[in-house]
Order: sequence, then structure tokens, then C-alpha cells
Amino acid sequence: MLSERTKRKLPRRAAGIAAVVLAVWFVPRLVLFFLVCGLIDVMRHKDITPFLLKRYFIGNGILTMLMAPFNLLADLFSYKNKIIYKIEDLPEDYQTEIMEVVEIFKGKKDEIIEGMDKRLADSGRGMLFIKWYDKVLDQSIVDYDMDTKYIKTVAVSAFNKGQKTKLHFGPLRLSLRVLYNLNPIQNDQIYIEANNTKHYWHDDPLFIFDDTVMHESLNNSQDQIRYCLFMDIVRPSDHYEAFNFLISKLSVILNSIKGVFYKNWKTIS
Repeated sequence: MLSERTKRKLPRRAAGIAAVVLAVWFVPRLVLFFLVCGLIDVMRHKDITPFLLKRYFIGNGILTMLMAPFNLLADLFSYKNKIIYKIEDLPEDYQTEIMEVVEIFKGKKDEIIEGMDKRLADSGRGMLFIKWYDKVLDQSIVDYDMDTKYIKTVAVSAFNKGQKTKLHFGPLRLSLRVLYNLNPIQNDQIYIEANNTKHYWHDDPLFIFDDTVMHESLNNSQDQIRYCLFMDIVRPSDHYEAFNFLISKLSVILNSIKGVFYKNWKTIS
């Protein structure tokens, strides 16, 4: 006969055993699922190298790898991902909105550069966040509060002389990254590289790309600061409302971890 004490312990022991059995069965399959999705995701790159795989699976691409199932699902409901885009690849209403904002910032270029120059000082990289997922932020250097449908984030990034980012990956494919160089100069040392493709700002000040591919920005000049208008747009699809809704909800999480992505940047205000 079992004692009353033993009887009371049996349900807890059974629950513990069930939890262990479930973990042994479920965890390896979950890990395998993420690895397979990550492998499918990383294969979008032009050149698959050991360095890329290491960076993606055990380097600063881990968050992108963990988001791979979600990103692959987003791919199914979006237009074909060109990875690197020309402005004419986007729908006309996207083009119009982007170029309207570009013209505004081109007109304010001198005051932006002057204001950021003073505050950047000897810092390597600086970011002036003006809008972050529709939330109006810093207006001290440039007065901007245009109501945009597709553009969710507006900022200006500054790279001091001899500065560059590490090769890295953005986390989500619900959006595309749009950059516009405000002060392009004839210098092959100032460029951005995405998916093993170099884009020189003096050739075209506008660059639009899927930032979940490995990329880096470089200013290897010794006498110029590089300024870029920085925007995130809702990824074009037939499901704008759904994508916009998901972005608005995820922006709360992205805001809480913004410091992780920009820890090596000086926030200019």
C-alpha cells in the first residue's frame, strides 16, 4: 500500500516526467525547424561563404535567423523580393511619397549638416531620429512632421571620416530600407555594400534594399563626413493593412531593443 504522502507526490512526479518527455521530443524538432528555415533564408544571398554562414547562425545574424520563419511567411504575401531595388521597382504611390520626403530633406540639407556637424564632434557615427515607426521624435535640428502612409521611420545618419559598420543583418522583412545620400561626392571610398554588391553614392544617391541580407556602410575617406537620409517603408504587397498593423505592433518590441542595434551610434539631439 502507498502512503498518503507518496500518493500526494505522484501527480507532481507524473507531471515532471511528462514535461521531460515532451521536451525531449519537442525541443530538437523546434531547433531543427529554425535551422531549416534559417538555411532557406540565408540561401537568398548571392554568394554563400563560410563567413556568411558563421555570421548568420552564430554571429550578429542570430536574431534574423530566429525571425526566419516569420520572414519567409512575409515573403509569401509580398511581391517578389528583388533584394536591391530601383525606385521604379516600387508602386507609383510609394515612389511619389519617397521622393516628396527626399525633396524636403534636400531643401533642408545645409541646416541638417550644420546642426549635426556641431553635435557629432569626434563621435564615429551619429543618428538623428526624427520619426520612429510613426512616432515623432527629435525636431531640434529639422522641423519635419509629414504624415506618410508608407514611410514609417525617418532619420539622418552621419558617418565620420574613416568609419564603417560591421557586416550585419536587419531582423524583419516587413519593411524595406531606403537611403538617400545628402552630400554625395566623387569618392569610391564612400559606399554601401549589400549582398556582395557595392553601391557608390556618387553614382546614385538613392539606395533601396532588403536589409535582412548581410550589408555594411563605409566611409573610408579621410576628409568627408557622409550624411544619409534614412527611411524604413512598409514592404510593397497586396496586404498593406496587415503589414502595417504588424509593423505597428512590433514597433513596441523594436523600440525596446533599439539600443542593441544602435549601441555604437551617438544619438544626436
